[in-house]
Amino acid sequence: MARTSKRNKKTAGAQASGKVYSVGIYARLSVDGTDRKNESLENQTELCRRYVAEHDDLELFDCYSDLGRTGTNFEREGFERLMQDVRMRKVDCIVVKDLSRFGRNHLEMGNYLGKIFPFLGVRFIAVCDHYDNMDGDPETLAVQLKNLVNELYAKDISVKIRSSREKQWERGSFCGRDPAYGYGVVKEGNIRKLVIEEEPAAVVREIYRRFLDGSGYPEIIEWLYEEKIHRPGDYRKYRHVRQQDGEELHNWHKATINQILNNCVYIGYLICEQVDGKRVTGRKSFDVINDNWKVRKDNHEPIISKEDFEASVRKFEGRSLKYSSGPSKNLPLDEDIYKGLLVCGECGARFGRAAGLTGNGKTRNYQYVCSNRETIDSRKCGNDRISLIMLNRLVLAAFEREFSLSSMRQKDLTAVSSQRADEEKKKVREEIRKAEERAADLKKKGSEDYLKFRTGGMTQEEFEDRNGKRTAESAALEESRRILSRRLKEIDGETEKRNRYLRMLMKGKEDTPLTSEVLHTLIEEIRVFPDKRVQIVFKFSGKELQALERMGGNE
Repeated sequence: MARTSKRNKKTAGAQASGKVYSVGIYARLSVDGTDRKNESLENQTELCRRYVAEHDDLELFDCYSDLGRTGTNFEREGFERLMQDVRMRKVDCIVVKDLSRFGRNHLEMGNYLGKIFPFLGVRFIAVCDHYDNMDGDPETLAVQLKNLVNELYAKDISVKIRSSREKQWERGSFCGRDPAYGYGVVKEGNIRKLVIEEEPAAVVREIYRRFLDGSGYPEIIEWLYEEKIHRPGDYRKYRHVRQQDGEELHNWHKATINQILNNCVYIGYLICEQVDGKRVTGRKSFDVINDNWKVRKDNHEPIISKEDFEASVRKFEGRSLKYSSGPSKNLPLDEDIYKGLLVCGECGARFGRAAGLTGNGKTRNYQYVCSNRETIDSRKCGNDRISLIMLNRLVLAAFEREFSLSSMRQKDLTAVSSQRADEEKKKVREEIRKAEERAADLKKKGSEDYLKFRTGGMTQEEFEDRNGKRTAESAALEESRRILSRRLKEIDGETEKRNRYLRMLMKGKEDTPLTSEVLHTLIEEIRVFPDKRVQIVFKFSGKELQALERMGGNE
C-alpha cells in the first residue's frame, strides 16, 4: 500500500505542474535469445502504451525499438533515432518497461540518467522498476545496484550462450541461421546436420574448377549470368538454382565468389568460434589448424576436395602477397568524408570510393563510382567516375553560390534565426488559444442545449444531432491542439539545428577545409550525373539565409 500511495503522489505532483510530456516509448529485445515471451517488443510497447494512457501528463509521440541488439552497447538504430528526436525537442519523456530494456551497461546508464537526461530536460520512466527521474535520484544506491546487476546478467548470459553453442558444435550441430550455398540443414534428434544439396553443390564445384583453371572473377560472374544461375540470396528465395519464367535474375558479386572460394565448410569443417569468443563466418587464409580456431574436421560430407581447396587458398595467398608488398602497403587510407552522401543521378544507387596510386606511387588518389557500373544484369549503369579532387571543387563552388553571405556576423544571423522562431511560435500559440476558446464555447453551448432539451425547448432528435456535430468538432479541435503543441517543440529543435548550420557556414567563410562534419551537417544528398555534373541537396537553403539577412537588415 505504501508503494502505491507513493506512486500516486508522484503522478499528482507531475500533473500539478501543468506540463504535458511528449513521450517516446523504447523497447529492445536482446540478441541472447533467452528473453521470455512477455519480453517481446509488442508486449513491452503495449505495457508502456497503457502506462502513458493512464497518465494525463503524458502524450505519446512515437515508438522506437531495436530487435536483436544487446543492451551492453548503445549503438542501436532505434535508440539513435529516439535520441535524435530528443535532441530535436520532439520527445522530452522516455518510457521503457524496465531499466534493463534501455541498457545493461551500468556506466553508460549512470551517464544517461545522471547527466545527459537532466541536461536535456528529459523525463525518464521505467514502468516495472517504479522509477521516474522527476521524483527519483539516479545516483541512489538502489538504481546503481539495479544497473550493475543488469550488466552482470548480460555478461553471465553471454557466457552461458557461448557455452551452449560450443556444446552444440561438439556434437556436430550447425548453429547458424542459413547454411553455406550448396548445403541444407536437416534435424536429426537435437542435432542440425549439414547435408549436400546437389544442384547448388554442382555450381560450387564448377566455380572452383574455373578459378583453378585460371578464370578471374569477371569471367566466372559472366558464366553464372549466362547460365541463368541465381545468386545465393535469390536461391534461398526461389529454392531452385536456375531462373524460371517471371523471376528476376541478378549477377553474382565478387564478394560472394570470394566467400565461396575461401570457406572451409566445403571440405567438411565446422567452425564454432575463435578462442576470444568472436563468431567466425568465413576466413581469409588457410589458417584453420591452429589454437585460435575451434574446428571440427570431417563433420559433414565435403563438396570440394581438400587438395582443390588448398590449391585455391595458395592462389589467393600468392595474389595477396603481391598486392600487400606493393608501394601502397604503407599508405593508410584517408577518411572518406563523402561516405553515405553520394548517389547516382542515373539509377539511384550509392556511389562507392575506389583508391589508387598517383604516378610517383607515394600518394593515393580517390575516385567515386556507381555501385551498379560493374553489374551485367538489368541494373547496369553507365555513369562516369568522378575524382575526389573534382568533387571537392564542385562542392566548394556550390557552397560559394548557394551560401554567399554578406558581412553579417554569426551572432546577428543566429539572433535573427531565433527571432523568426519566436514569431512562428507566437502564431502557433495564437492558433492554440483560438482552438481552446472554440472548444470552451462548444462546451458552453452543449450545456445550454441540454438545458433546452430538459425543459422541452428542443426535441431529442435535434439535441442528438447538434450534440453529435459538437462532439466531432471538439475531437477535431483537440487533435489540432495536439498537433500545434507538438509543433511548438519542433520549432525549438529546428531553430537549434538551423543555428548550428549557420555557425558551420560562417566557419566556411573563413576558408575552413571540407570535413566529414561540415559535409554531413550541411548536405542531405549529392547526386552525381554523367559528364561530371552534380546536384547538391542542401539541408538548409540559401534562400532561407537571404530571407534571414533581409530580416536582419530591417531591424
